[in-house]
Amino acid sequence: MTPWQRALLNTMTGPALVCTSDATVQAWNDEAARMLIPNVRNADATQEQLHGALLTQWMDADAWKQLQDAAATDTPTVIVQLGDAPRRMQATRIAPEGTPHWLVRSTAPPAPRLDTNHDLLRHLIESVRTPLASIRAAVETMQQYPQMGVDAATQFTDVIADQGIRLTKLINDASTAYTAMYRTRRALEPMGGAALLTWTQTAVQEATDVPVSTTESPSALTVHLDPAMLKQGLAFVSDRFVRATRCTALTICVQRSDSVALLDLQAADGQTVTEARVERWKDATIPWGTTMMQLTLHALLDQHDAQLWVEQTAAEGSALRFAFPTAPSGA
Repeated sequence: MTPWQRALLNTMTGPALVCTSDATVQAWNDEAARMLIPNVRNADATQEQLHGALLTQWMDADAWKQLQDAAATDTPTVIVQLGDAPRRMQATRIAPEGTPHWLVRSTAPPAPRLDTNHDLLRHLIESVRTPLASIRAAVETMQQYPQMGVDAATQFTDVIADQGIRLTKLINDASTAYTAMYRTRRALEPMGGAALLTWTQTAVQEATDVPVSTTESPSALTVHLDPAMLKQGLAFVSDRFVRATRCTALTICVQRSDSVALLDLQAADGQTVTEARVERWKDATIPWGTTMMQLTLHALLDQHDAQLWVEQTAAEGSALRFAFPTAPSGA
């Protein structure tokens, strides 16, 4: 179990586990272990039986597929037979370090804690105390004995360097856990084509200094988005796109292609942008102000089942094209 998985599961009340997209179990809390293997109490035996096991040993493959499909709907819970009784379960896709995982948890009482931020902060504070104390002790000792020999000074600087690396990793782990936890609390919301066009124009205009216009959009489509998170991603991408192309205006277009909604950001003029450059943007961390969030553009696209690539336009310009799956008719 990695530190970010442990920190995330510590914020959950009730059975919860982390698995890969093919239902391979990676981590779990005590409640999940008792639910899945109630007769096993030894930690080593629990590790041997659960880690790497398929969750579909306890639920059928159709139920796992239902959980994944429900994640993008307004009612993300599904009642499945898991353990010794039917349970209302919820699956949320998370993508720490760009690798898709699923957090699967029971939504039956007791409900998840309301103040999960407190648990993560407590975990972070407890974890960083030791390396901070070591660094402080080493610095104070070097200040008290400025004439110490080179060998002794090297030992103390090595302590500071090693504990600094440890501290950095602990903070990164806490940030990863916070990001994953934040994403589990965010439900995707339905949005029609016309609303998507207007909303995108506002988000892009707030992030850039160039005029942003729109073309007519089909209203007969619905996508499911997290507006707050996607707005950060659009702001990040559009700012880089404008600076890279040096364009003087942007045009936004939404169109439907089969079961996909295509959202285009077209540069009215300026230089072209290569696909390789956009691929590098996907690996960059999106700024989230003063929060602990660390989310890459790749992870944000993955959360929405979306894709992003470059289209070269007839006017020798560039367009960024987002592709989002559309909801079935009547959804």
